[in-house]
Amino acid sequence: MKIQHLDKDQVLQAARKQFPDYEISVDLTDFFTYDLEEGHYKASFLNQDMFVSTGYAYEDVVVNGNDTRYKIQLTTIMLLKNAYEILYQTKGRYYVAYEEDGIISFQLYEDFFPFVRDQIERVVS
Repeated sequence: MKIQHLDKDQVLQAARKQFPDYEISVDLTDFFTYDLEEGHYKASFLNQDMFVSTGYAYEDVVVNGNDTRYKIQLTTIMLLKNAYEILYQTKGRYYVAYEEDGIISFQLYEDFFPFVRDQIERVVS
């Protein structure tokens, strides 16, 4: 399973097929881990280690020769009845995209962390 660096055009195309009656808005959001304690983790769906602080998942990236910690970004879609709809409640209309075996699928945002939780292990130093 792949959750990072998904092609937005491919995500939009897959979303239009799965949700043909909606306008689709594609965006990025931070990976919030809900109940993980702060620390160092490995996840089968990430190519690098993950670090949790204040509930958010971070990854180490080298920028200009310096180690820098960035929040892990998830590609998301929002289902809108029309392009101008304003949503005050996103429950049931906000999805995280992920790719598995070349197929892009969607998981409700509120169900995403429980969906991947079993694939995350704490690294004991």
